[in-house]
Amino acid sequence: MPLDIGGLGLTPSTIGYIMGTYGCFTGVLHAVAFGRIVRSVGERRLFICSMSTFLPLFILPPIMSIGAERYGINWFTWACIGTMIVLLAFMVMGFGCIFMFVISSSPNKKSLGATNGLSQTTVSFARAVGPAMATSLFSLSVEKNVLGGYGVYIFFLLLSCLAIVLATHLPRDMWPEPEDDVGC
Repeated sequence: MPLDIGGLGLTPSTIGYIMGTYGCFTGVLHAVAFGRIVRSVGERRLFICSMSTFLPLFILPPIMSIGAERYGINWFTWACIGTMIVLLAFMVMGFGCIFMFVISSSPNKKSLGATNGLSQTTVSFARAVGPAMATSLFSLSVEKNVLGGYGVYIFFLLLSCLAIVLATHLPRDMWPEPEDDVGC
């Protein structure tokens, strides 16, 4: 995306390298450390921490864009991109944690499929609506010059705060594993 509308003006190949680095780093981090991190800090705490990464993730893009507009793409921009890659990798750990809660919330093993199906339907809806909403809000923010075109980030910061508050309401410990229904 061009600098004048909030992007960094990076080439498609550079963006591809950044996304590839993110994918590789996330995969390696999860394969090597996810289980250890969950066992050491617990599902709830890791989920709250992963939701907390949204705060800097929504603060960094305007900072990078303003910095790149004033000083060009420099070491600071690349440091911010690297920071975002690390934060995004930790944010993704929240998906694993929340699905652990979803699975343990099933009242019995027979309803596990329905519980998972309901959660996947909800996630699918969010994945369908989320990008369209984010893009529309970004366009509106730039077009109407809301906070210099960065108003959308304030909106998502507020949603991030709400996500953190909701995450703190998860139980401190996982629910016990569902028992088999005998005679059903």
